[in-house]
Amino acid sequence: MLNNLKIGVRLAIGFGIAILFLIAVSVVGVIRLGSIGAATDSMVNDRMPKIIMADDIRTNVLTMARAIRNVILSSDKAYEKKQIEVIQQARKENSALFEQLKPLINTPKGKELFASMSAVRDKYNAALDAMLPLADSASPTHNSDKATAFLFGEYTTVANAYVDGTKAFADFQQQNADQAGKEAAATVASAKTLMLVLAAIAILLAVGLALLITRSITGPVNAVVGAARKMAAGDFKFELR
Repeated sequence: MLNNLKIGVRLAIGFGIAILFLIAVSVVGVIRLGSIGAATDSMVNDRMPKIIMADDIRTNVLTMARAIRNVILSSDKAYEKKQIEVIQQARKENSALFEQLKPLINTPKGKELFASMSAVRDKYNAALDAMLPLADSASPTHNSDKATAFLFGEYTTVANAYVDGTKAFADFQQQNADQAGKEAAATVASAKTLMLVLAAIAILLAVGLALLITRSITGPVNAVVGAARKMAAGDFKFELR
């Protein structure tokens, strides 16, 4: 078949097939890199911010727990005021964090865990509101004994539930981030294998086509050279094909 084609056409076919495989390798690389980029973007811009915010909420809950304990134990009104300000700031930060988190939740399980965390947060805030007047010595309803009992009773129960809820939410986001990482690693491995296979096929085809094209060119040339030698020797009994 190649013998019936011009040399330029033969070379064009060989280079064209090699270029097609190079394009295939490039396309596979671009597509797989896109998948890896999407997985990385999910981890960096979606999962990790949620994990960080959930951890910040939990840290604020623990901060409030220490502060309310300090208010109960202290007899210094100025110190109590500072601790109450710490509590107010932590509550304000948590409110802002919940507002930031809510529109970012995009899975049924994530929404379920967020709703559970929000519900226990409401209970926690109600318990804190009930305990603060008992703990604050500047309050007309101050009662250290009742505040202490409340601290080790209802408050501890809802505070632990609040911490557990934020941990469950953060753990779920961490699992998703880990899964995205595994998928990215699998994509890299499969892309590497596929690109190596395509490259190997391209090399084999290029070598094979080079040999065929070379033979299709040198064969007729050798035949003409041989005929010329026979003619020079006075032998005209040959046939060129």
